[in-house]
Amino acid sequence: MKAKRAVVYGESVGGYAELCAGASALAEEVIAVVVGSADQACAVAELGVAVRLLEISEDVWLDDCWPVLIEEITALQPELVLLRAGKRVRALAGRLSVATGMPVASDVASLAEAEAGFEFGLVRYGGATEQASVAPSVIAIVGPGLFAPAAPVGGGSVTTIDAAVASGPIRLMSRAPLAEESVDLGVAEVVVGVGRGIGSVENVARAAELARKLGGELACSRPIAEGLGWLPKNRYLGVSGAVISPKVYLALGISGQVQHLVGVNGSKAIVAINKDKNAPIFGHCDLGLVADLEAMLPELLDKLA
Repeated sequence: MKAKRAVVYGESVGGYAELCAGASALAEEVIAVVVGSADQACAVAELGVAVRLLEISEDVWLDDCWPVLIEEITALQPELVLLRAGKRVRALAGRLSVATGMPVASDVASLAEAEAGFEFGLVRYGGATEQASVAPSVIAIVGPGLFAPAAPVGGGSVTTIDAAVASGPIRLMSRAPLAEESVDLGVAEVVVGVGRGIGSVENVARAAELARKLGGELACSRPIAEGLGWLPKNRYLGVSGAVISPKVYLALGISGQVQHLVGVNGSKAIVAINKDKNAPIFGHCDLGLVADLEAMLPELLDKLA
């Protein structure tokens, strides 16, 4: 049986598209809480949901908005709260749990209706297993890719939250553009992932060109982003990175450790190329090729020219 009401909060329109789709499948009424501008709220309302907007200026520190959001969400009495995973969101989830008495489910791998409320799977032991839990209500923190994004249908509404945001002890002094690019791997239909077996920065550039030719996005394993620094951290897949479900995931030089596989197991098809015939990835792919990427990448690019 569907819940009566679900509340969602995300930090981008793309995030709301996924959260609203998931919430609509689980609840009769979906309310999106947006912190930002009227334009952002209208974009979310195009998804066909009711939006509660806390309109703030750019000099407002986002964490100062949490008391207002918590009061608003608590008053709505939802049985389900969906939050897009993020550093700040985890702090919000904890405080919201204290206010509502609802449990927090972090790193949610699956979420469905249950006779007693909701059944959700939680990633455990670095992705080696999934813990199944049931609760009558839940605050679920979900990463990209868990739900297919909803298409704009119109018909939503925007209501402004009439509340003042009190300033906390932290002051926002200035803003600067984020050095790394913005990417939402969860919406890509084709993803090309590179691991340490890619061999060089030059080959990473070739893989990026391959992704462009395939109309997809470039991603990586954690060591590429955090160890070698060849790609930004927002492009790595796995337990503490992004979770994706593209039509095709092309793994280049990725060994296939369980922590990485957690992020890509939702792919419709996994194609792997690795020169190590014993790489674990070959036990989890739909099509595998044992080959040296140094020679294979230029050949692939030539075929797609």
